Amino acid sequence: MGHAEYLDQKTDTLEFSREDRECLSLLLTRLSSTHDDPIEGLAGYLVTEDPTYLSDDADVKLLARSIGRDKLLRMILSLVIKSGPDQEEV
Repeated sequence: MGHAEYLDQKTDTLEFSREDRECLSLLLTRLSSTHDDPIEGLAGYLVTEDPTYLSDDADVKLLARSIGRDKLLRMILSLVIKSGPDQEEV
C-alpha cells in the first residue's frame, strides 16, 4: 500500500461531530476578525497550548478550549490532507 492509499484510508476514518466542525468554523471566523495574524496566533496556540496567542477575545479562547488542542490539530490536518496537493496555496 502506497502513502496516498494509506492517507486516504486514514483520513476517511477521521470523522468529527457537527458541533466540533461548527466550533472550528466559528473559531476561525472570530480569530480572523479579532487577530492581526490569525495563522500565527493559531500556530502559537497549537504549539504551546497558551491561549494568549489566540486573541484578547474571551470567546475565541473558549471556543479553542472547547474543541481542545489535540482535536483541533487533527481537524486542521485532516482538512489539509483531504484537500490534496493540487490545491492552490493561499
